[in-house]
Amino acid sequence: MSVFSQDDYSFLVRYLINIITYFEDTRKDSAASISVANFPDLPDFSRADAGDLNNAVQYFSQYIEPNLSASNGGRYLGFITGAVNPAALLGDWISALYDQNVVVNHDSIASRVERLTIKTLLEYFNVPTESFEGSFVTGATIGNYASFLLARQWAGKFSDFDIAEFGCEGLEFLVVCSSAHSSFYKALAMAGHGRANVIELSSPFENNIKNLENILVDNENTPVLFVATAGAVNFPLFDDFSKLKVLKEMYSNLWVHVDAAYGIYLGLLEEWEDTLIGIDVADSLVFDCHKMLNTPFDSAVFCTSHPELRVEVFKNIAPYLPNCDSSTLDFLHLGPENSRRFRALPTLFTLLSYGRQGVALQIKNMCDLGKYLASLIEDNSSLYLLGNNIANIVVFSIKNDPTEGGGRLVSCINQQGRFFLTPTTVEGVSCCRVAFGSWQTTHTHVDELFSQVIDAL
Repeated sequence: MSVFSQDDYSFLVRYLINIITYFEDTRKDSAASISVANFPDLPDFSRADAGDLNNAVQYFSQYIEPNLSASNGGRYLGFITGAVNPAALLGDWISALYDQNVVVNHDSIASRVERLTIKTLLEYFNVPTESFEGSFVTGATIGNYASFLLARQWAGKFSDFDIAEFGCEGLEFLVVCSSAHSSFYKALAMAGHGRANVIELSSPFENNIKNLENILVDNENTPVLFVATAGAVNFPLFDDFSKLKVLKEMYSNLWVHVDAAYGIYLGLLEEWEDTLIGIDVADSLVFDCHKMLNTPFDSAVFCTSHPELRVEVFKNIAPYLPNCDSSTLDFLHLGPENSRRFRALPTLFTLLSYGRQGVALQIKNMCDLGKYLASLIEDNSSLYLLGNNIANIVVFSIKNDPTEGGGRLVSCINQQGRFFLTPTTVEGVSCCRVAFGSWQTTHTHVDELFSQVIDAL
């Protein structure tokens, strides 16, 4: 006899209708920041008597829901996290309902759906789908990690090592970074390479490719992994992929990884489309869908033009599992996870519902909000912008307090709870960083935020 009941589904449908109505009418425009000091003590339920779904809902409603931030609204402007669009939300719910484990290709069509979704995304960005393939992973961090493992396997083969089979003792290769995101350093730590074993190009961004060439010339017999940037953390900076293509043709010891977590979406706009020219130089490529595409978290894509390396690194061999080879279609052998949910469905629903034009319009709206906020800052004598090109991220500081002012300003605004921002530092200047990544943010939100900035000053 099961403890679960079919009646639970009826309860579930009624509750979903109620919670959606409450969230849309009340919650999504409320507190974007919750003070840790206000968190309640969560009652222990380990020895509580068994209840039903209503018991779980009551616990959630009383102790959890009031202390969740309205990050899926228009006022959460920290990091660059996005917000779930309606189509993606529906896809995510259906994904959980059908609960597919997208591991092998012969038990459902889910694997084909994932491939088609990735193919469509790559076509949006003019990445040649005949030479690239990929899979969904939890986020760009795991995408960077998986990409590094592929690059290391390539570096081993370059030097007659099979890293996946015998380890990397004695292998020599260089990792060169260009404004790399912190998640790549985390990936290096997880892979045992070490955060400190990186050559960082700290000169002006436009000199990255020339400096990389100097490294290649000095290390012509050593594999070199270059971590290129498509949209840096604070500013919309892009490495010159066309120049990287020239280097790839000249130096066989170069692997190019492109971290395009959010920046790849800017390429959908006419004013930014040139930044993606030549991005197919990538040996590996990573981008998030939960950011400007506005799918739920647990949604990123990592791709490569070296499918055989995926099998070498990630194959999972057991008597009860299908065999693998370089042409395998089983995701079990193509990525870091064995069990993996149907992550493609929210993205598929988004693309089917809004199309390339709709997605591009949403990206434009985010950038327009960035330009609007930038104009308000430029017109204020107490503030100043950092960076030249404004897209969807705005970084600014206080003229009479560049050392600590930005961080203090962020803290003051977050304490009020209406908005959530994150601080940053640019060349020693303490800055306030505003990232527009939610489809729900409007010009009215920007006006209210700027009013709070003035009050905080």
